[in-house]
Amino acid sequence: MKNETGESLFVKLAYLLIIISIIMVIPPVLMGINSVALKNQFLFGLPLMYLWYYGWFTLMILCMIAVVSKSKKWDGDLIEKRLNEFLKKEGLKNGKVDN
Repeated sequence: MKNETGESLFVKLAYLLIIISIIMVIPPVLMGINSVALKNQFLFGLPLMYLWYYGWFTLMILCMIAVVSKSKKWDGDLIEKRLNEFLKKEGLKNGKVDN
């Protein structure tokens, strides 16, 4: 399912999950998690805070990979085409001014 910008719902959800992941590892949220971690320090034999960070950062990295692989904004051919159009408009070729 595509929207008016051409991005799929999957890409939008991945962006949303990246934002949520960033929010879940900032200090105000961690103070609440730390209070839980003081009572239950280990989960599956690993420190709870370690699992919290590991889980959210893993989700963030996976979502970033999904966005890069599925988003049209990250298409290398499109980026190169737009760059060449800009360079032609500015009269530049390979970073040098055409005379």
